[in-house]
Amino acid sequence: MMNQFATNNQNSSWINVDDSNTHRFDLNSEYRVILKQEDEFQEDEYTAIYMNACTKYELYFNDAIEGHFFGCININDLSHYQYRVKGHRDQRPQSKADKYPIYKLQRSTHNKSAWKEWGGKYFNVKHDYRAVIDEEDSKSDLKLSKLTVSGFVRSEQSLENKGFNIIVGVIGQYYHNCGSTSYINMEQVVKRELYFTPSIDHHYYGCVSSDKPNKWHYRFQGNCVKKVNDTPKFKCHKIMHRVPINEDEKYHTVNVDETTQFNIDYQYRIRLIRNGGYIVVERVTKDALYFGVSISKFWAGCVKIDNLHSWHYVDKSTNHLSRIGKGNYTVYSVECRK
Repeated sequence: MMNQFATNNQNSSWINVDDSNTHRFDLNSEYRVILKQEDEFQEDEYTAIYMNACTKYELYFNDAIEGHFFGCININDLSHYQYRVKGHRDQRPQSKADKYPIYKLQRSTHNKSAWKEWGGKYFNVKHDYRAVIDEEDSKSDLKLSKLTVSGFVRSEQSLENKGFNIIVGVIGQYYHNCGSTSYINMEQVVKRELYFTPSIDHHYYGCVSSDKPNKWHYRFQGNCVKKVNDTPKFKCHKIMHRVPINEDEKYHTVNVDETTQFNIDYQYRIRLIRNGGYIVVERVTKDALYFGVSISKFWAGCVKIDNLHSWHYVDKSTNHLSRIGKGNYTVYSVECRK
């Protein structure tokens, strides 16, 4: 049987990360993991999962699991991932404290210099976006949480005259968990707003508006046009966008008549309406694409290979992401790039 993806294919835009020679993650790069499991016929099946956020020492992704958890890869162990609690990324959930095997950790070879700081009036729905933001993340030590965000982006605050123990604690959390230029990838892009998964144990989106790009706030999943009242606004240090510089960098519409399976070496995104924004696909298999949806449940959206113009809900708490609900919803187009 032909391998579903090319780990050493010279035409692939992904290369394997060498765990013996990697001491921190490259904040100018993109990362993904490849998971391997056997199907009912004892044949290998592969799944590509794209990272939600990248720090110098940890990678985070949205996994298929019921709970407000991130999957996390630490720089000290690139062969396994474990779960971290959203809102407390320095903590492992007691119910999911095990480590899980990674088949491959890979880094994109796309041009790093293509990322530029955004400064326009509206977001371009043909570009990729990421942001450097502040979040309230760790509540395990209130003194330290005011100075640092465990596992993610640092607040820029002076440590002068803060006391030896606090300074040591901040340095320790910084070294083990994050970097000051870490980024989070945008999952939904429309003309006036960007949406992403924040580190909080609620069904919320993070949202950046094009008219106020220096701040971000919470929106309800299930009603993403509604702001969450009585929650703080946070600083958005900068928004980065990537403009395609050649054909390989561009997304192209998938040809329905010529596609018999999804290519696990490709990145995908979905447009639900013509001339509208897009949703980033987080999880790719040969038979299905999975993406985040605006709903206050542990569900995901799914497009199957046999019908590229339709999507439905799947239950993230089930082992095989089982379909849930009876509805089918319209997809205008599926796009991909190498």
